Amino acid sequence: MTPSRPGSTAEQRPMPILAPTPPPEAFAAGARVLERKSGQPAVVAFDRGPRREIIKFWWPRRSVLGRWSRVPARRQRDFLAASRLLAQAGVPGPEIAGAGRHGPARWVSYVSRPGRTLRQACAAGEPPPPEALAGFLLELHEAGIYFRALNLGNVLESDAGSMLALIDVGGLRRYSRPLSLRRRARNLAGFLTH
Repeated sequence: MTPSRPGSTAEQRPMPILAPTPPPEAFAAGARVLERKSGQPAVVAFDRGPRREIIKFWWPRRSVLGRWSRVPARRQRDFLAASRLLAQAGVPGPEIAGAGRHGPARWVSYVSRPGRTLRQACAAGEPPPPEALAGFLLELHEAGIYFRALNLGNVLESDAGSMLALIDVGGLRRYSRPLSLRRRARNLAGFLTH
């Protein structure tokens, strides 16, 4: 069973760059930096008109030889392809609003879904019903989706608690048929340990 990896030969269609620079709202006073890496903003939340958006940055690092790595371009491509794979499978995921470059960095902007992560829900003592979570994970695995970064912080519960969705989908693969029991067990083991 061959996986459809974002950026692999199975995903030959080039990912369009939708905008040359990040929206200026991402750098406005009301924008919130949610995560930093190496002193640079990695995840920023901002308001664009009536909706809230999240912008994810990938910054290059210098290699041992002093060259800039190509990792940001690959990570951006993987994120965009994974978002498309989820949409094709009918699984709620990031709704892409834009993508492009900012200096040496690559970025992707997506619409922020209202709700909280399962980690936040569990910390508040209000985890989702077990059958809802089990049904969501079963839906993923039946659709052939193996999400390497599956953990409580990457699954979002809607405000009403009626829907679960994936966020930060960079480590996603989609196989041509439902996941084997072995792959399901490995994916769930990672989910339960994080």
